[in-house]
Amino acid sequence: HRAQQAFAEAVALDSTFALAWARLAYSTVNGNVFTLIDPASPATHAIEQSARLGTRLPARQLEFIRAMQNYVLRGQMRGARATLDSLAATDRDDLDARELLAGIVLYDTGLDSAAGGVRMAASMEHAVQLAREVLDRDPGRQNVHAVLATGYALAGGWWLGFRMGLRGESGSFAAMMFRLMAQGPDAVFVPVLRDSLVLVPAAEFLRLPSAERARVRRLSADAGMEWVERWLRLGPQDAEAHLWASRLAELRDDAPRALRELAVAESLGVESTLENLAQRRLALLVRAERLPAAAALADSLLRSGGLRRAGMDVGLDRGRGYGVAAFLFTRRWADANALLSAMGPLRGGRPVCEAALAELSSSSEEVSGAALRAL
Repeated sequence: HRAQQAFAEAVALDSTFALAWARLAYSTVNGNVFTLIDPASPATHAIEQSARLGTRLPARQLEFIRAMQNYVLRGQMRGARATLDSLAATDRDDLDARELLAGIVLYDTGLDSAAGGVRMAASMEHAVQLAREVLDRDPGRQNVHAVLATGYALAGGWWLGFRMGLRGESGSFAAMMFRLMAQGPDAVFVPVLRDSLVLVPAAEFLRLPSAERARVRRLSADAGMEWVERWLRLGPQDAEAHLWASRLAELRDDAPRALRELAVAESLGVESTLENLAQRRLALLVRAERLPAAAALADSLLRSGGLRRAGMDVGLDRGRGYGVAAFLFTRRWADANALLSAMGPLRGGRPVCEAALAELSSSSEEVSGAALRAL
């Protein structure tokens, strides 16, 4: 937030300051990548301004901005990667290019057309290697730990727990996201930690015995926690480090630690808005089997309207399903009914009870907790 405020002040003082516009966009997206879904968002506007004004910049700085423009405004992921790869290859000290490239590679949805569209064009292991190189060269860039945490957490079952692939390009980042929501992916892969992070077709992963799926998910969560522990040593007052510790502790079925780390993160002041933290606390209270406290929080959120609308992504904001669970476990039938009623009607005629259950488990169902399995 302080970075956003400083860059906003800079462009207010000089509206032609292209680099400040670019950094304003970057800091805003770091707060919440979903801001790019809105074509009229401040981040999108800032990228447009930086690209429009950047023609006066030295070539390397202009190419950096054009990579952002290609990725966000034009949906040209391959072009953005190629530009940043070139910047990184021609100057080993260009850590800005490596940092941005690591993030783009991590989230790239492009399928390799040369392979018939059956594998991802970008490697998650490449994103991990780039992040490690940046941190080795400049440990002060503590936020880059988030790339490592995200990669290993996805492999551990966090959020979606898989990678979605699309054939061709979509015109913009927003168009890509709307295409995924409306049509679904053209291919789905699960990241698995072996000697490195590799992508396995989802159908192949789901054919593995459930115990084996749980084992490989846990290996990834353990590897992610190792990087977060390092982050915590470097930045014990960094709220994002504690928030990631909470996420990875949950993946390791350590709900008590996940709750403690979330409380520390909130006390320090979480500045990213990727997920609803009150709903996260509710889910963790249920998973820790602190059921009266969970029901009390669910009641408060229901009364305040905090559970009446679905979050940006059910894989992140699972409070409604866990709220129903909290009410059922404490035999508050009327409250459970009220929450279910507040969730409907759902598009496509999907029963609300089914929708609530969908929020109770991780994407691969390995890490759903004994209480939720019983439910």
